[in-house]
Amino acid sequence: MTVALSPPAEKRHYRFDGFVVDPVRRRLMRAGEAVTITPKAFSILVILLERHGEVVDKEELIRQVWPDTLVTEANLTQNVCSLRKALGERANEHRYVITVAGRGYSFAAEVEEVAAVFSSGVDIPIPVLPPRLVLPAVILSGTRGRGWRAAAVLILLLAVAAAAFLLARKQSAPPEGAEEGPSLAVLGFRNLSGAPASEWLGPALAEMLTTELAAGGRVASGENVARARKSPQSLDPDSLRRLHRLLDCELLVVGSYLPLGNAEGARIRLDLRVLRLPGGDTVASLAVVGTEADLFELVARTGRELQQALGLANSSP
Repeated sequence: MTVALSPPAEKRHYRFDGFVVDPVRRRLMRAGEAVTITPKAFSILVILLERHGEVVDKEELIRQVWPDTLVTEANLTQNVCSLRKALGERANEHRYVITVAGRGYSFAAEVEEVAAVFSSGVDIPIPVLPPRLVLPAVILSGTRGRGWRAAAVLILLLAVAAAAFLLARKQSAPPEGAEEGPSLAVLGFRNLSGAPASEWLGPALAEMLTTELAAGGRVASGENVARARKSPQSLDPDSLRRLHRLLDCELLVVGSYLPLGNAEGARIRLDLRVLRLPGGDTVASLAVVGTEADLFELVARTGRELQQALGLANSSP
């Protein structure tokens, strides 16, 4: 006797431009392939999708994504940048997440709510019961058949859950033999031009570079980094020891930036130094030039070159 089981109904999924978002299993898929995204960035995406077409205030996003943690707006900015990167957006090409100045963010693309299926875009085979677990038809049809049916269904569901768990674990596991990189923190960048119109680049570059470097090493707590940035930034021995205790990291990224011109497409020079804490020895230095229009590419290139200079493994596609 063959018993066919239908996949249970789940919370609805969201679909847009080839992406499928599963809020329950916290998966972002594109063309059947899993897209790498940080947990906080995924939470922001779900909130924006639930209220697509509306403006979600920054305070509300912070309250929902970090309900029990005191964070600053810089944490939100960093994770929105990470979300845009996961969705494949480039600088000045925000097709999905739109910044509403002074208020918050909005999801602008057309979103379709679809009935969720168990596989969430990933084909998970339903295990077949081995012969020793096949129950005789006479038992299933007898007076105690209901109990045996319940037991068979329970075993099957447990097997399916185990298969899903192993698949998710395999997808999220780091490559075999990969070593965990050193802990690091991006303290911030000084605006050498002194122009107020360029001040926004400092925190933007720091948050975006932190996201890039997180793929190759362990980054310090965002809350501790935000606290360190609020205090006067000095690199004297006492300050370096204090930063070492506060950030609990081995490497500190500091530097400066200089906008070269005011016209559209003007270049930006970014100078970085990596210090080893608590002594302050320079481990690596780097100078990169790009344009404001290609800010994402500039930061991505800086992250790759910095990872190579530090001997960190590049993240896989």
